Amino acid sequence: MKELNKEMEIEKLHAQMRRCNKCHLYKTRTSVVCFGGDYHAKIMMIGEAPGANEDREGEPFSGKTGKLLFEIFREAGFKREHFYITNVLKCRPTKDNAGQIDRQPTMWEIDACYHFLEKQIALLRPKIIVTIGNTALKTLFNTPLSITKIHGRVMGFKQYEQLIPVIPMYHPSYIERNGGHYSKQKREMLEDIRVLIRIIKELVKEKREKKEKENIESYMNA
Repeated sequence: MKELNKEMEIEKLHAQMRRCNKCHLYKTRTSVVCFGGDYHAKIMMIGEAPGANEDREGEPFSGKTGKLLFEIFREAGFKREHFYITNVLKCRPTKDNAGQIDRQPTMWEIDACYHFLEKQIALLRPKIIVTIGNTALKTLFNTPLSITKIHGRVMGFKQYEQLIPVIPMYHPSYIERNGGHYSKQKREMLEDIRVLIRIIKELVKEKREKKEKENIESYMNA
């Protein structure tokens, strides 16, 4: 898909998200939080759902825990714009649907919103997916294992003919609850980010080798 067409299709999808009233969350939302980061990023980051800050500002991971998340990624050399950032849910879930206190998404809400995530992955065709927290992990994979057991392990998400490497990582709220920058969980997340760097290097090498092979074949057939 050409880049211009890709951008137009993504914008159309975002517009559909903003009009969505498929579940009850539309009644209490301030914003539909479609994405953050960069359309053209090769890495897709998937979180759980918008919180109060995200709902107010319309961008994922824009609150306190989002700041912690990208402080950790910056230590490893990544910027926010290196990712296309989204959530499983595009609207903020709150206790008693009162729009006040955050809660985890229900399975019904995830099912209602999943087709948007599926289309985002199909349109972006990311080279790598990073899932943040349990909800994103379990939305993509039917696994009994929690994020504490499976973080940093490279998994594969198949969509059409594409097998996308997926690296599950901790949610920043979990890291914050355990001591933030001084926690064992932060050190473990930095190790998980090193796994991401390794996968990027492998993909770069694979692309370079493919290009060299094409050049040799072109020369031999000239």
